[in-house]
Order: sequence, then C-alpha cells, then structure tokens
Amino acid sequence: MKLREGVKFQNGADFNADDVVFTFSPERLIGKDSPLPQGRAYFGVLDHVEKVGDHTVRFVTKAPDPLLEQRLASWASWIVDKDDWLEKAEGKGFAQFPVGTGPYMLEDYRPDQHVKLKAFDDYWGDKPSAATVTFKKVQEPAGRIAGLVSGEFDMITNVAPDQIAQIDSYDDIETRSVVLANSHVLVYNTDNEVLKDKRVRQAMNLAIDRKLLVEALWGGKAVVPNGHQYPEYGDMYQADRPGFEYNPEKAKKLLQEAGYEGETIVYSTEPNYYLNALPAAQAILEMWKAVGINAEAQRRRGRRHDPERPADGAQLVELHPLPRSGRRPVEHLGPVWLGPEDLGELVSEGIQQRWPRGSRPLSTMTNATSSPSS
Repeated sequence: MKLREGVKFQNGADFNADDVVFTFSPERLIGKDSPLPQGRAYFGVLDHVEKVGDHTVRFVTKAPDPLLEQRLASWASWIVDKDDWLEKAEGKGFAQFPVGTGPYMLEDYRPDQHVKLKAFDDYWGDKPSAATVTFKKVQEPAGRIAGLVSGEFDMITNVAPDQIAQIDSYDDIETRSVVLANSHVLVYNTDNEVLKDKRVRQAMNLAIDRKLLVEALWGGKAVVPNGHQYPEYGDMYQADRPGFEYNPEKAKKLLQEAGYEGETIVYSTEPNYYLNALPAAQAILEMWKAVGINAEAQRRRGRRHDPERPADGAQLVELHPLPRSGRRPVEHLGPVWLGPEDLGELVSEGIQQRWPRGSRPLSTMTNATSSPSS
C-alpha cells in the first residue's frame, strides 16, 4: 500500500510508514494488552503490518478479508504519530489526545462541558471552512433549542419530531432530517442464568413492536430494517432478507417452553444519550410485560456498566449502537482520544443523532436525524 507523501501531523512531524505500522501494532491496537481492546474485534483478521519503504506498507492478514479496504477507512484506522503517542503514553499505558493529520486539531477540552477544535493550517487537503468548531454538551432538549433560538449555538442535534414544527416557525432557523444507516441494539447478558436460554431472548425480541415505536416516538420517520444491514451496503445488501418479526403469541409460547418463572430482567439505559431513549425503554418494558416478562428499567449516566450492580449479571440488557455504516459494513471503534471516559460521549453527542432499528439475540430499532441550524 502506497502512502500519501508530504503529509504533516498536527505537531509538525512528517507522516510515514513507521506511524502506520505502529497504529496497527499489537502494542497499540491488536494485541492482548492493547489500550484499545476493541481493536481486536475490528482487526482480529490482521496478523501484522510491514514497512516496505518510507511511504509503503504491507498489511498481512490471517485469512482473505474482502472487507479490509473498508476496515482501513473505519474509525479504528485513524493514524497516530508514533513518537507523540509513546511520549504521551509513558507511565500511563495510553496516550491522551494524540495528534493526527486531519483538518482540525484539539484546542481545548473541558470534561462535561465542551471540546474545541481549531483548523490545522498545514492539512494536506482542502482547507477547513471554519477557523474553530466547538462541540458543547447540553443534555436537555429544551436547553439545546433555547441555545439555537438565542444564537448561542449554530447547530443542534437530537431534536424530537414533535419539536420540529416549533423550530421551523422561526424565520432564521431550518430543520433537516435524514435517515441514517445506524441502529440501536439491545445487548443481552448471556452469562445470566435467565438470558442464557436463547428462547427467552427470542421471546423478548418477538415481543417488541418496532413499527409502533417508530410511529409513536419518531413520527414515522425512522425505518425498521430487514436484519443488521443497510441499503448503503450496495451489492452486499440483501433486499429480500426477512425483517424482524413481531409475534407476542409466539413469545409467550417460547417463555413457557423455556420455563421462565418471572425472574426480574433489568433494562439499563442512559436517558439523555439517545433521542427518546427513556420513552422507548418504557414502551418496551410494557411490551415485555404484556407477554409475561418481569422487567424493570435502570437509568445510568454514560454508557458504562453501573459499578453498584452485582457482577453476576443483574444488569441484563443494555442499549448500544450497532456500528454506523455510511458505505461501510464495519466501523466504529469508539474514540481514539482515550481521555476521560465521557469524551467519546461528548464528541458523539455533539455531532450526530441516533434513532432506533431491529432484533435477534440482539434486538434493534432505527435511524433518522433532525439537525436544525440557524
């Protein structure tokens, strides 16, 4: 693979093959003790990367991988400056705020407040159109809308459908909505004695009326997918693949066959991260109760497990994003900046909205986004 020459990192260092080899090394990404353990999930097929020349590398995989080209365009593939990473990671095991080669660089970061970026003048591509960009964390929808109307914000995300008409009533503000190739999935703890039985998980999936959720909470703008796939996959998309079934009677039968006896199942969610996450959770709980499942909701701050919950599996079901695809079936490693845990959430909340999609031993819902701007 040939690398672009003349590229600079944001600290002025030259980009070269050594940085690429290090980015995908066991030490940083694919090794057992890597500070980015998710890297093994996305690049488990990668054996190693060889330096062929200053601007030439060879990727060696353990087996043929038709998705390698797309993996290299994914979130897991952001190239870091080797020397900068090692210097910042010394004594800590990971590097906080490593530099990259992109059009914007970090200027200021304040936990739970904002991330401020500034244009990188030596970026090799087209020059950024804005000198600075600030992502601010505002959890309450009313606060986001008020900031937009007052002029404090130029753009906001995560706007509920029932708020769009109000925002459109202002002459200097417009809303834009688009269905995203992005899903939410319910992740089941299969180490738990109850959820270990796949019939219980299948029953939980069958009990969810996704079309009703879309109509009631997202104004019919979201889409229930046919499987964990998107039309953006192009030739890889299976248009005739069966969708997710809603069948409460079948769910009841599976629960009876599994011998489910009303054990409590906890659905853990972060109310302010996903749009309508809490109303969706409450609706799903009622759907589960309708087929005989004893479920309760647990609110948490952030997408991390609640340390106060027992480690034996009392926290049974969590809401997670299914990797965003764009044109790519594989993506999303999470933040490359391994600062405080909330940084990834802060950046994500500032730039994109997720709406629900579908089901299986995972269960999903769908995606559309409203981003008003003034």
